[in-house]
Amino acid sequence: EQFNSWATQLLHDFEETDLYLVDNELLFKHVDHAYAIKNWSPDGKSLTRNQEQYLHFWSRMGIWYKALQERLSKKNRLSQAMAFRRLATQMDEIAGNLPWKHVVFAGFNALNQAEQKFIRSLEKRKVASILWDADSYYIDNELNEAGYFMRKFKSKHGISVLKRTGDNFVQTPKNIRITGVAKNTG
Repeated sequence: EQFNSWATQLLHDFEETDLYLVDNELLFKHVDHAYAIKNWSPDGKSLTRNQEQYLHFWSRMGIWYKALQERLSKKNRLSQAMAFRRLATQMDEIAGNLPWKHVVFAGFNALNQAEQKFIRSLEKRKVASILWDADSYYIDNELNEAGYFMRKFKSKHGISVLKRTGDNFVQTPKNIRITGVAKNTG
C-alpha cells in the first residue's frame, strides 16, 4: 500500500522520459541527486530513515526502468510511451512497412518530442500530413498561452507546418448569453 503511490509516480516518470526522448541512462544516473537536494537540510540535520529510504528508492530508478523494459520485451509488449520512443528512434525501418499510402494526423496542439519526431519524419517522406487545430488568434498573439506549443513547433519547423491555420475565433459571429444560477445543483 505504501509503495503504490510511489509506483504510480515511477511509471509516470518512465512514460515522460520515453515521450520526451530523454537519455534514460544519463537521467537515472543522477535523479537521486535531485531528490537529495530536495531533502537537504541547510541546518545540517541528518536525514530521517524515511528520507534515506526515499533517496534509495530514487537511486534505483534506472534499474527498475531497465527491468520493466526487459520484462515487457520478453512478453513482446510495450507501454504506450515505449512504443512512441520506438517509432521516433526506428523510423527508417518502420516507415517502409506502413500499410497505408498516406497518414493524416489531425486536431493536435501540444506534441511531445517522440510524436514530433515520427510525424515530421513521415511528412518529410511525403507519406503523412498534419492538420492542426489552429487559429491565428492563438498563434499570432505571443501573450496567448494557448498557442505556445504551435508557435514553438512553427518556429522549429517553418511556417508551412501551420498552412491551414484559420481565423475563425475573431471572424465568426458569437452569440453569448449569461445566465445566473444559484448553487451548484442549479
